[in-house]
Amino acid sequence: MFKIKTRSDGFIERYKAQLVAHGFTQLSSLDYAKTCSPVIKPSTIWLILTIRLSQGWYVKQLYVSNVFLHGDLQEQIYLAQPSCFKGSSHHDHVCHLHKALYGLKQAPHAWYLRFSTYIQQMGFKRYPYDQFLFYQTQE
Repeated sequence: MFKIKTRSDGFIERYKAQLVAHGFTQLSSLDYAKTCSPVIKPSTIWLILTIRLSQGWYVKQLYVSNVFLHGDLQEQIYLAQPSCFKGSSHHDHVCHLHKALYGLKQAPHAWYLRFSTYIQQMGFKRYPYDQFLFYQTQE
């Protein structure tokens, strides 16, 4: 994907390129096993905010920019070269992906596995009724 970022006065600020996998060509029997959407339940948010207000808890939220690009892939995934690639001498080569890209069915799950492993090593526990909520108790 190519984008041209412009300022409010219409002048070009920068050119931007992003490699995105076209996930619609993946085969379910070969390329991915399940779909993951790492989003906390709205009812969990209301519960935590209610408890926080009544108990005076300290609550933190984490936002990760370009989150899906930080996932390590478990499967072997190959990506055809973009159609605009000019390397005519290597037109039949493919890219072997080690990290997730936007557009892959595996990207959300790959990121979540990496994140949940890391945060649990830091002493956080997974809430049993919402797998995307982690908590830590301090005495």
